[in-house]
Amino acid sequence: MYSGDFSCTNSKGYTVRGRFFFPGETGKYTTLVFGHGFGSNWQELAHYGPLFAENGLGIVLFDFCGGGLLSTSDGSTTEMSVVTEEDDLLAVLDRVKTMPQADAEKLFAGGESQGGYVAALAAARHPETCAGLVLWYPAIGIGKHAQEMRDAGEPDMTELWDVPLGQIYTDDALKTDIYAEIKGYDRPVLLVQGNKDIVVPPESSKDLAENYYANARLEMISGGGHGFNGHASKKAARRTMDFLLSFS
Repeated sequence: MYSGDFSCTNSKGYTVRGRFFFPGETGKYTTLVFGHGFGSNWQELAHYGPLFAENGLGIVLFDFCGGGLLSTSDGSTTEMSVVTEEDDLLAVLDRVKTMPQADAEKLFAGGESQGGYVAALAAARHPETCAGLVLWYPAIGIGKHAQEMRDAGEPDMTELWDVPLGQIYTDDALKTDIYAEIKGYDRPVLLVQGNKDIVVPPESSKDLAENYYANARLEMISGGGHGFNGHASKKAARRTMDFLLSFS
């Protein structure tokens, strides 16, 4: 296995940091660029790195700028939104395409929860950036939730799960019509969803597979919640690797 520290610069000049994992230093591999969920960091997903590499795939894990309190990338959580994270992901994809181990024609974007929303948005707006998507329980309803809060006269979120937020978080969620953006995206999409998820309802991913994506596969993980652990984690990884290996 060949692995090491990863870094690149986004459009604001902030440094995005993470780690890459490839089967070897030579050769070109189908590669997944995968973003973490709200308030998390790449280390929470680090155990997938060696697993993917051992199975002949490349994977790049990274921290969104301001993406969590333990983020190794620049920026604060009060500067973060789905739009700023889209910019981070696009910067990572551009950098990974230049890495000699990554097959630029078989480069996939992905993410979990909010990271899945971001990957879906980036790929829809810039279809040339990646060959397809891997979305784990994508939190596609972020904007809908923000609008419901506005309609109910509730104050915009300034904190979520002990993570401080700025006004940009709500503003960018409201101005982004994610459903219109992704409608008809025709590159391959793998949706991986736990049937016990109480944060992103399973029906949400079913809806995406049936009504928004032209070429989607939905893998429902029995017993999986919001964040895969134990057997659910192994199943999700195996189904993701099988999907990616089908393009190798």
